[in-house]
Amino acid sequence: MDVAPAQFAAPGAAFGEPSPRLLAYGFPAGFDEGTIAEYRAKADLRVGDEWVELVAFDGHGQPLAHGFSGAAVTLAGSHRVVGMVTATTGGRGVLTGRMLPLDVMARYWPELAERIPSPEAAARTDAARLHCLIEKATRAGLDCAPDRLFRYAVGEFGPDVPEGGFASLWQAAVHLLAQVPEADAAARFADRLEQLLATPEVPGSAARQPDWTP
Repeated sequence: MDVAPAQFAAPGAAFGEPSPRLLAYGFPAGFDEGTIAEYRAKADLRVGDEWVELVAFDGHGQPLAHGFSGAAVTLAGSHRVVGMVTATTGGRGVLTGRMLPLDVMARYWPELAERIPSPEAAARTDAARLHCLIEKATRAGLDCAPDRLFRYAVGEFGPDVPEGGFASLWQAAVHLLAQVPEADAAARFADRLEQLLATPEVPGSAARQPDWTP
């Protein structure tokens, strides 16, 4: 039987007013064929800069017990994926849990960023361009500070780098695409990275440095 691949929601789709209804399909004890839990995101705040807290949608229903860990969290109606269940309640009658949202998942699986829809066609184009440039930079062993490149892209009044910084260009690019609403930020990131890749080396010496190096 052919199984259709998962479709992903745009960043931020799990939040709003009123709160979107989120579904998770799991296999807790006693449910050999599985069962559905209905939840909502408590707030668009991250625990440990990663997890989103979930609470039961209407105050009762199926707990996120063992058997739900790793389940996709989807939007009711469209069934597009917004994240993954990463922590269950562990207690009877406790109707809370945690979800790893898509943009955080993409920090660990950078290729996921290409599959997360962006609201503007330009943003989708920038995502594909960034993917190609970062792969090229990785193969070339480009010595580049992702934190400084991110700050350059978002500008003086843009959001700051998350606590702990970015471990790679992939992480910086994924965070930029998912969390920065300014349309030109991704283009600036890509333009600067392309400039750094094009900087020629001076034979017999260290690489010639551009006027600004991230």
